[in-house]
Amino acid sequence: MAASHQLLRVCDPDALGVPADWPLRAASRGVTLGAMRWHVQQMGSGPPCLLLHGTGASTHTFRDLAPLLAAHFTLLMPDLPGHGFTDACGDASPSLDNMARAVRGLMTALEFEPEVVIGHSAGAAVATNLVLGERHRVQHLCGLNGAFFPFNEGVGALFSGAARLFSIVPGLPRLLTLKARDMDAVTHLMRSTGSEIDARGVALYATLLRDPHRVKEVLRMMGHWDLSRLVPDMVAAEQAGILPRVHLLIGDRDRTVPPTQAEKIQSLIPSATLDVFAGLGHLAHEEAPARTAGCLLAHCERRHVTPGSATQPSESAT
Repeated sequence: MAASHQLLRVCDPDALGVPADWPLRAASRGVTLGAMRWHVQQMGSGPPCLLLHGTGASTHTFRDLAPLLAAHFTLLMPDLPGHGFTDACGDASPSLDNMARAVRGLMTALEFEPEVVIGHSAGAAVATNLVLGERHRVQHLCGLNGAFFPFNEGVGALFSGAARLFSIVPGLPRLLTLKARDMDAVTHLMRSTGSEIDARGVALYATLLRDPHRVKEVLRMMGHWDLSRLVPDMVAAEQAGILPRVHLLIGDRDRTVPPTQAEKIQSLIPSATLDVFAGLGHLAHEEAPARTAGCLLAHCERRHVTPGSATQPSESAT
């Protein structure tokens, strides 16, 4: 059944188990489409903007960035299927196509047509698939340390295969969640991305990692993804003149997604623009939210999307 014909029901975030102290909880609500329940956050005013988080995260990753953007845009931030407080994709595999299809259904049901789509890490791949799969009025596609290329060699290939194996081994996700009860281990995991985030941020990731169901769904997603066609499809769309303006923002200390990926995309898509944050890692938008917001706003202004009129955040804020 088409998503637009599904009955949309709204519920309190309590029904989804969203903690009372979860970041930006006042903007949270539960949305049910068919048998699937979503946790979404909506806030701000101005041109519509969709924000998509990365693997193993949730809307919490935008806790400091979103209020800065909300002064200029109307934001929609969902927890992706199987992440945060959103249900998994049901019987469908958590592939890139199915993730993007689910987000597209949510947007249709909410009658939300973004002019700007921003994705972090794997969220950038979902955002790109979404934009390429169906032409909305999207004018800008922004990747924050975006994961656009497949893990096809070395540790990356091993990690993808291991994720597929781990997701089907009974009890293994629960063993991994027990490790997440050690805050030192979670802190080390966050630092392994090349980023230094505050204790509150580490604690939020730990909350997610301590749920074996969430961990299993994240591993399933990683094991089912195929990014082999994503960049070629972007290049084809660029050549056909139908690719939105692409802006890439990377931290040069990213240990999760090599910064060279963004440089390669820029070489393949000449119209793409690139900002490099020196000294920041994979979670650069959490380390420096004001700098990130400033770059995104400047890009949209240069490319003729007119954000709201509030004063842009100062670099000194971070």
